Amino acid sequence: MTQRAIEQQQSAEARWREAWLAGPRRTRWDAVPLQVGDIAPDLELPDATGAPRRLSDLWSGGPLHLIFPRHFGCSAYAAFGLLEGTVPQILHDFASKPGDAATGDEWLAGRGDSERALVDNPWQLPGEFVIAPGGRISLAHRAQFCEDFPARGVVLGGIAAAGGNT
Repeated sequence: MTQRAIEQQQSAEARWREAWLAGPRRTRWDAVPLQVGDIAPDLELPDATGAPRRLSDLWSGGPLHLIFPRHFGCSAYAAFGLLEGTVPQILHDFASKPGDAATGDEWLAGRGDSERALVDNPWQLPGEFVIAPGGRISLAHRAQFCEDFPARGVVLGGIAAAGGNT
């Protein structure tokens, strides 16, 4: 790993630890989140090469299946109404409370040099959306806890409803 990569990882882990110690902040919606039938936000985000791409560029050719995993809580998460989880939603099998540095440090130590390195927001809940051509949402799944993923048939149904082949 290059020195720059090491510094980037250390910086990301420091931000993660800071967010961990602060605890979850966005645990309630301020407004009704996006629902099936709503027009999806047409965000501009970097693609795999770093070039800016609009989501509408991706959904124009067919249904777009967006998966928002945990630990990459960028601004698109808030735009789609994904909240941060509370301690029971994220650490359902741990005894912990905000400011629990020991548990946070244990997570960092166990994952720091692995493919599962902890970066970004430790409290972010995942979600999945299917967007039909034209931008209408045909599936909106917001996780209620950190391991809450929609069943395969639910996702395939959302893709079929969006006019895609399953």
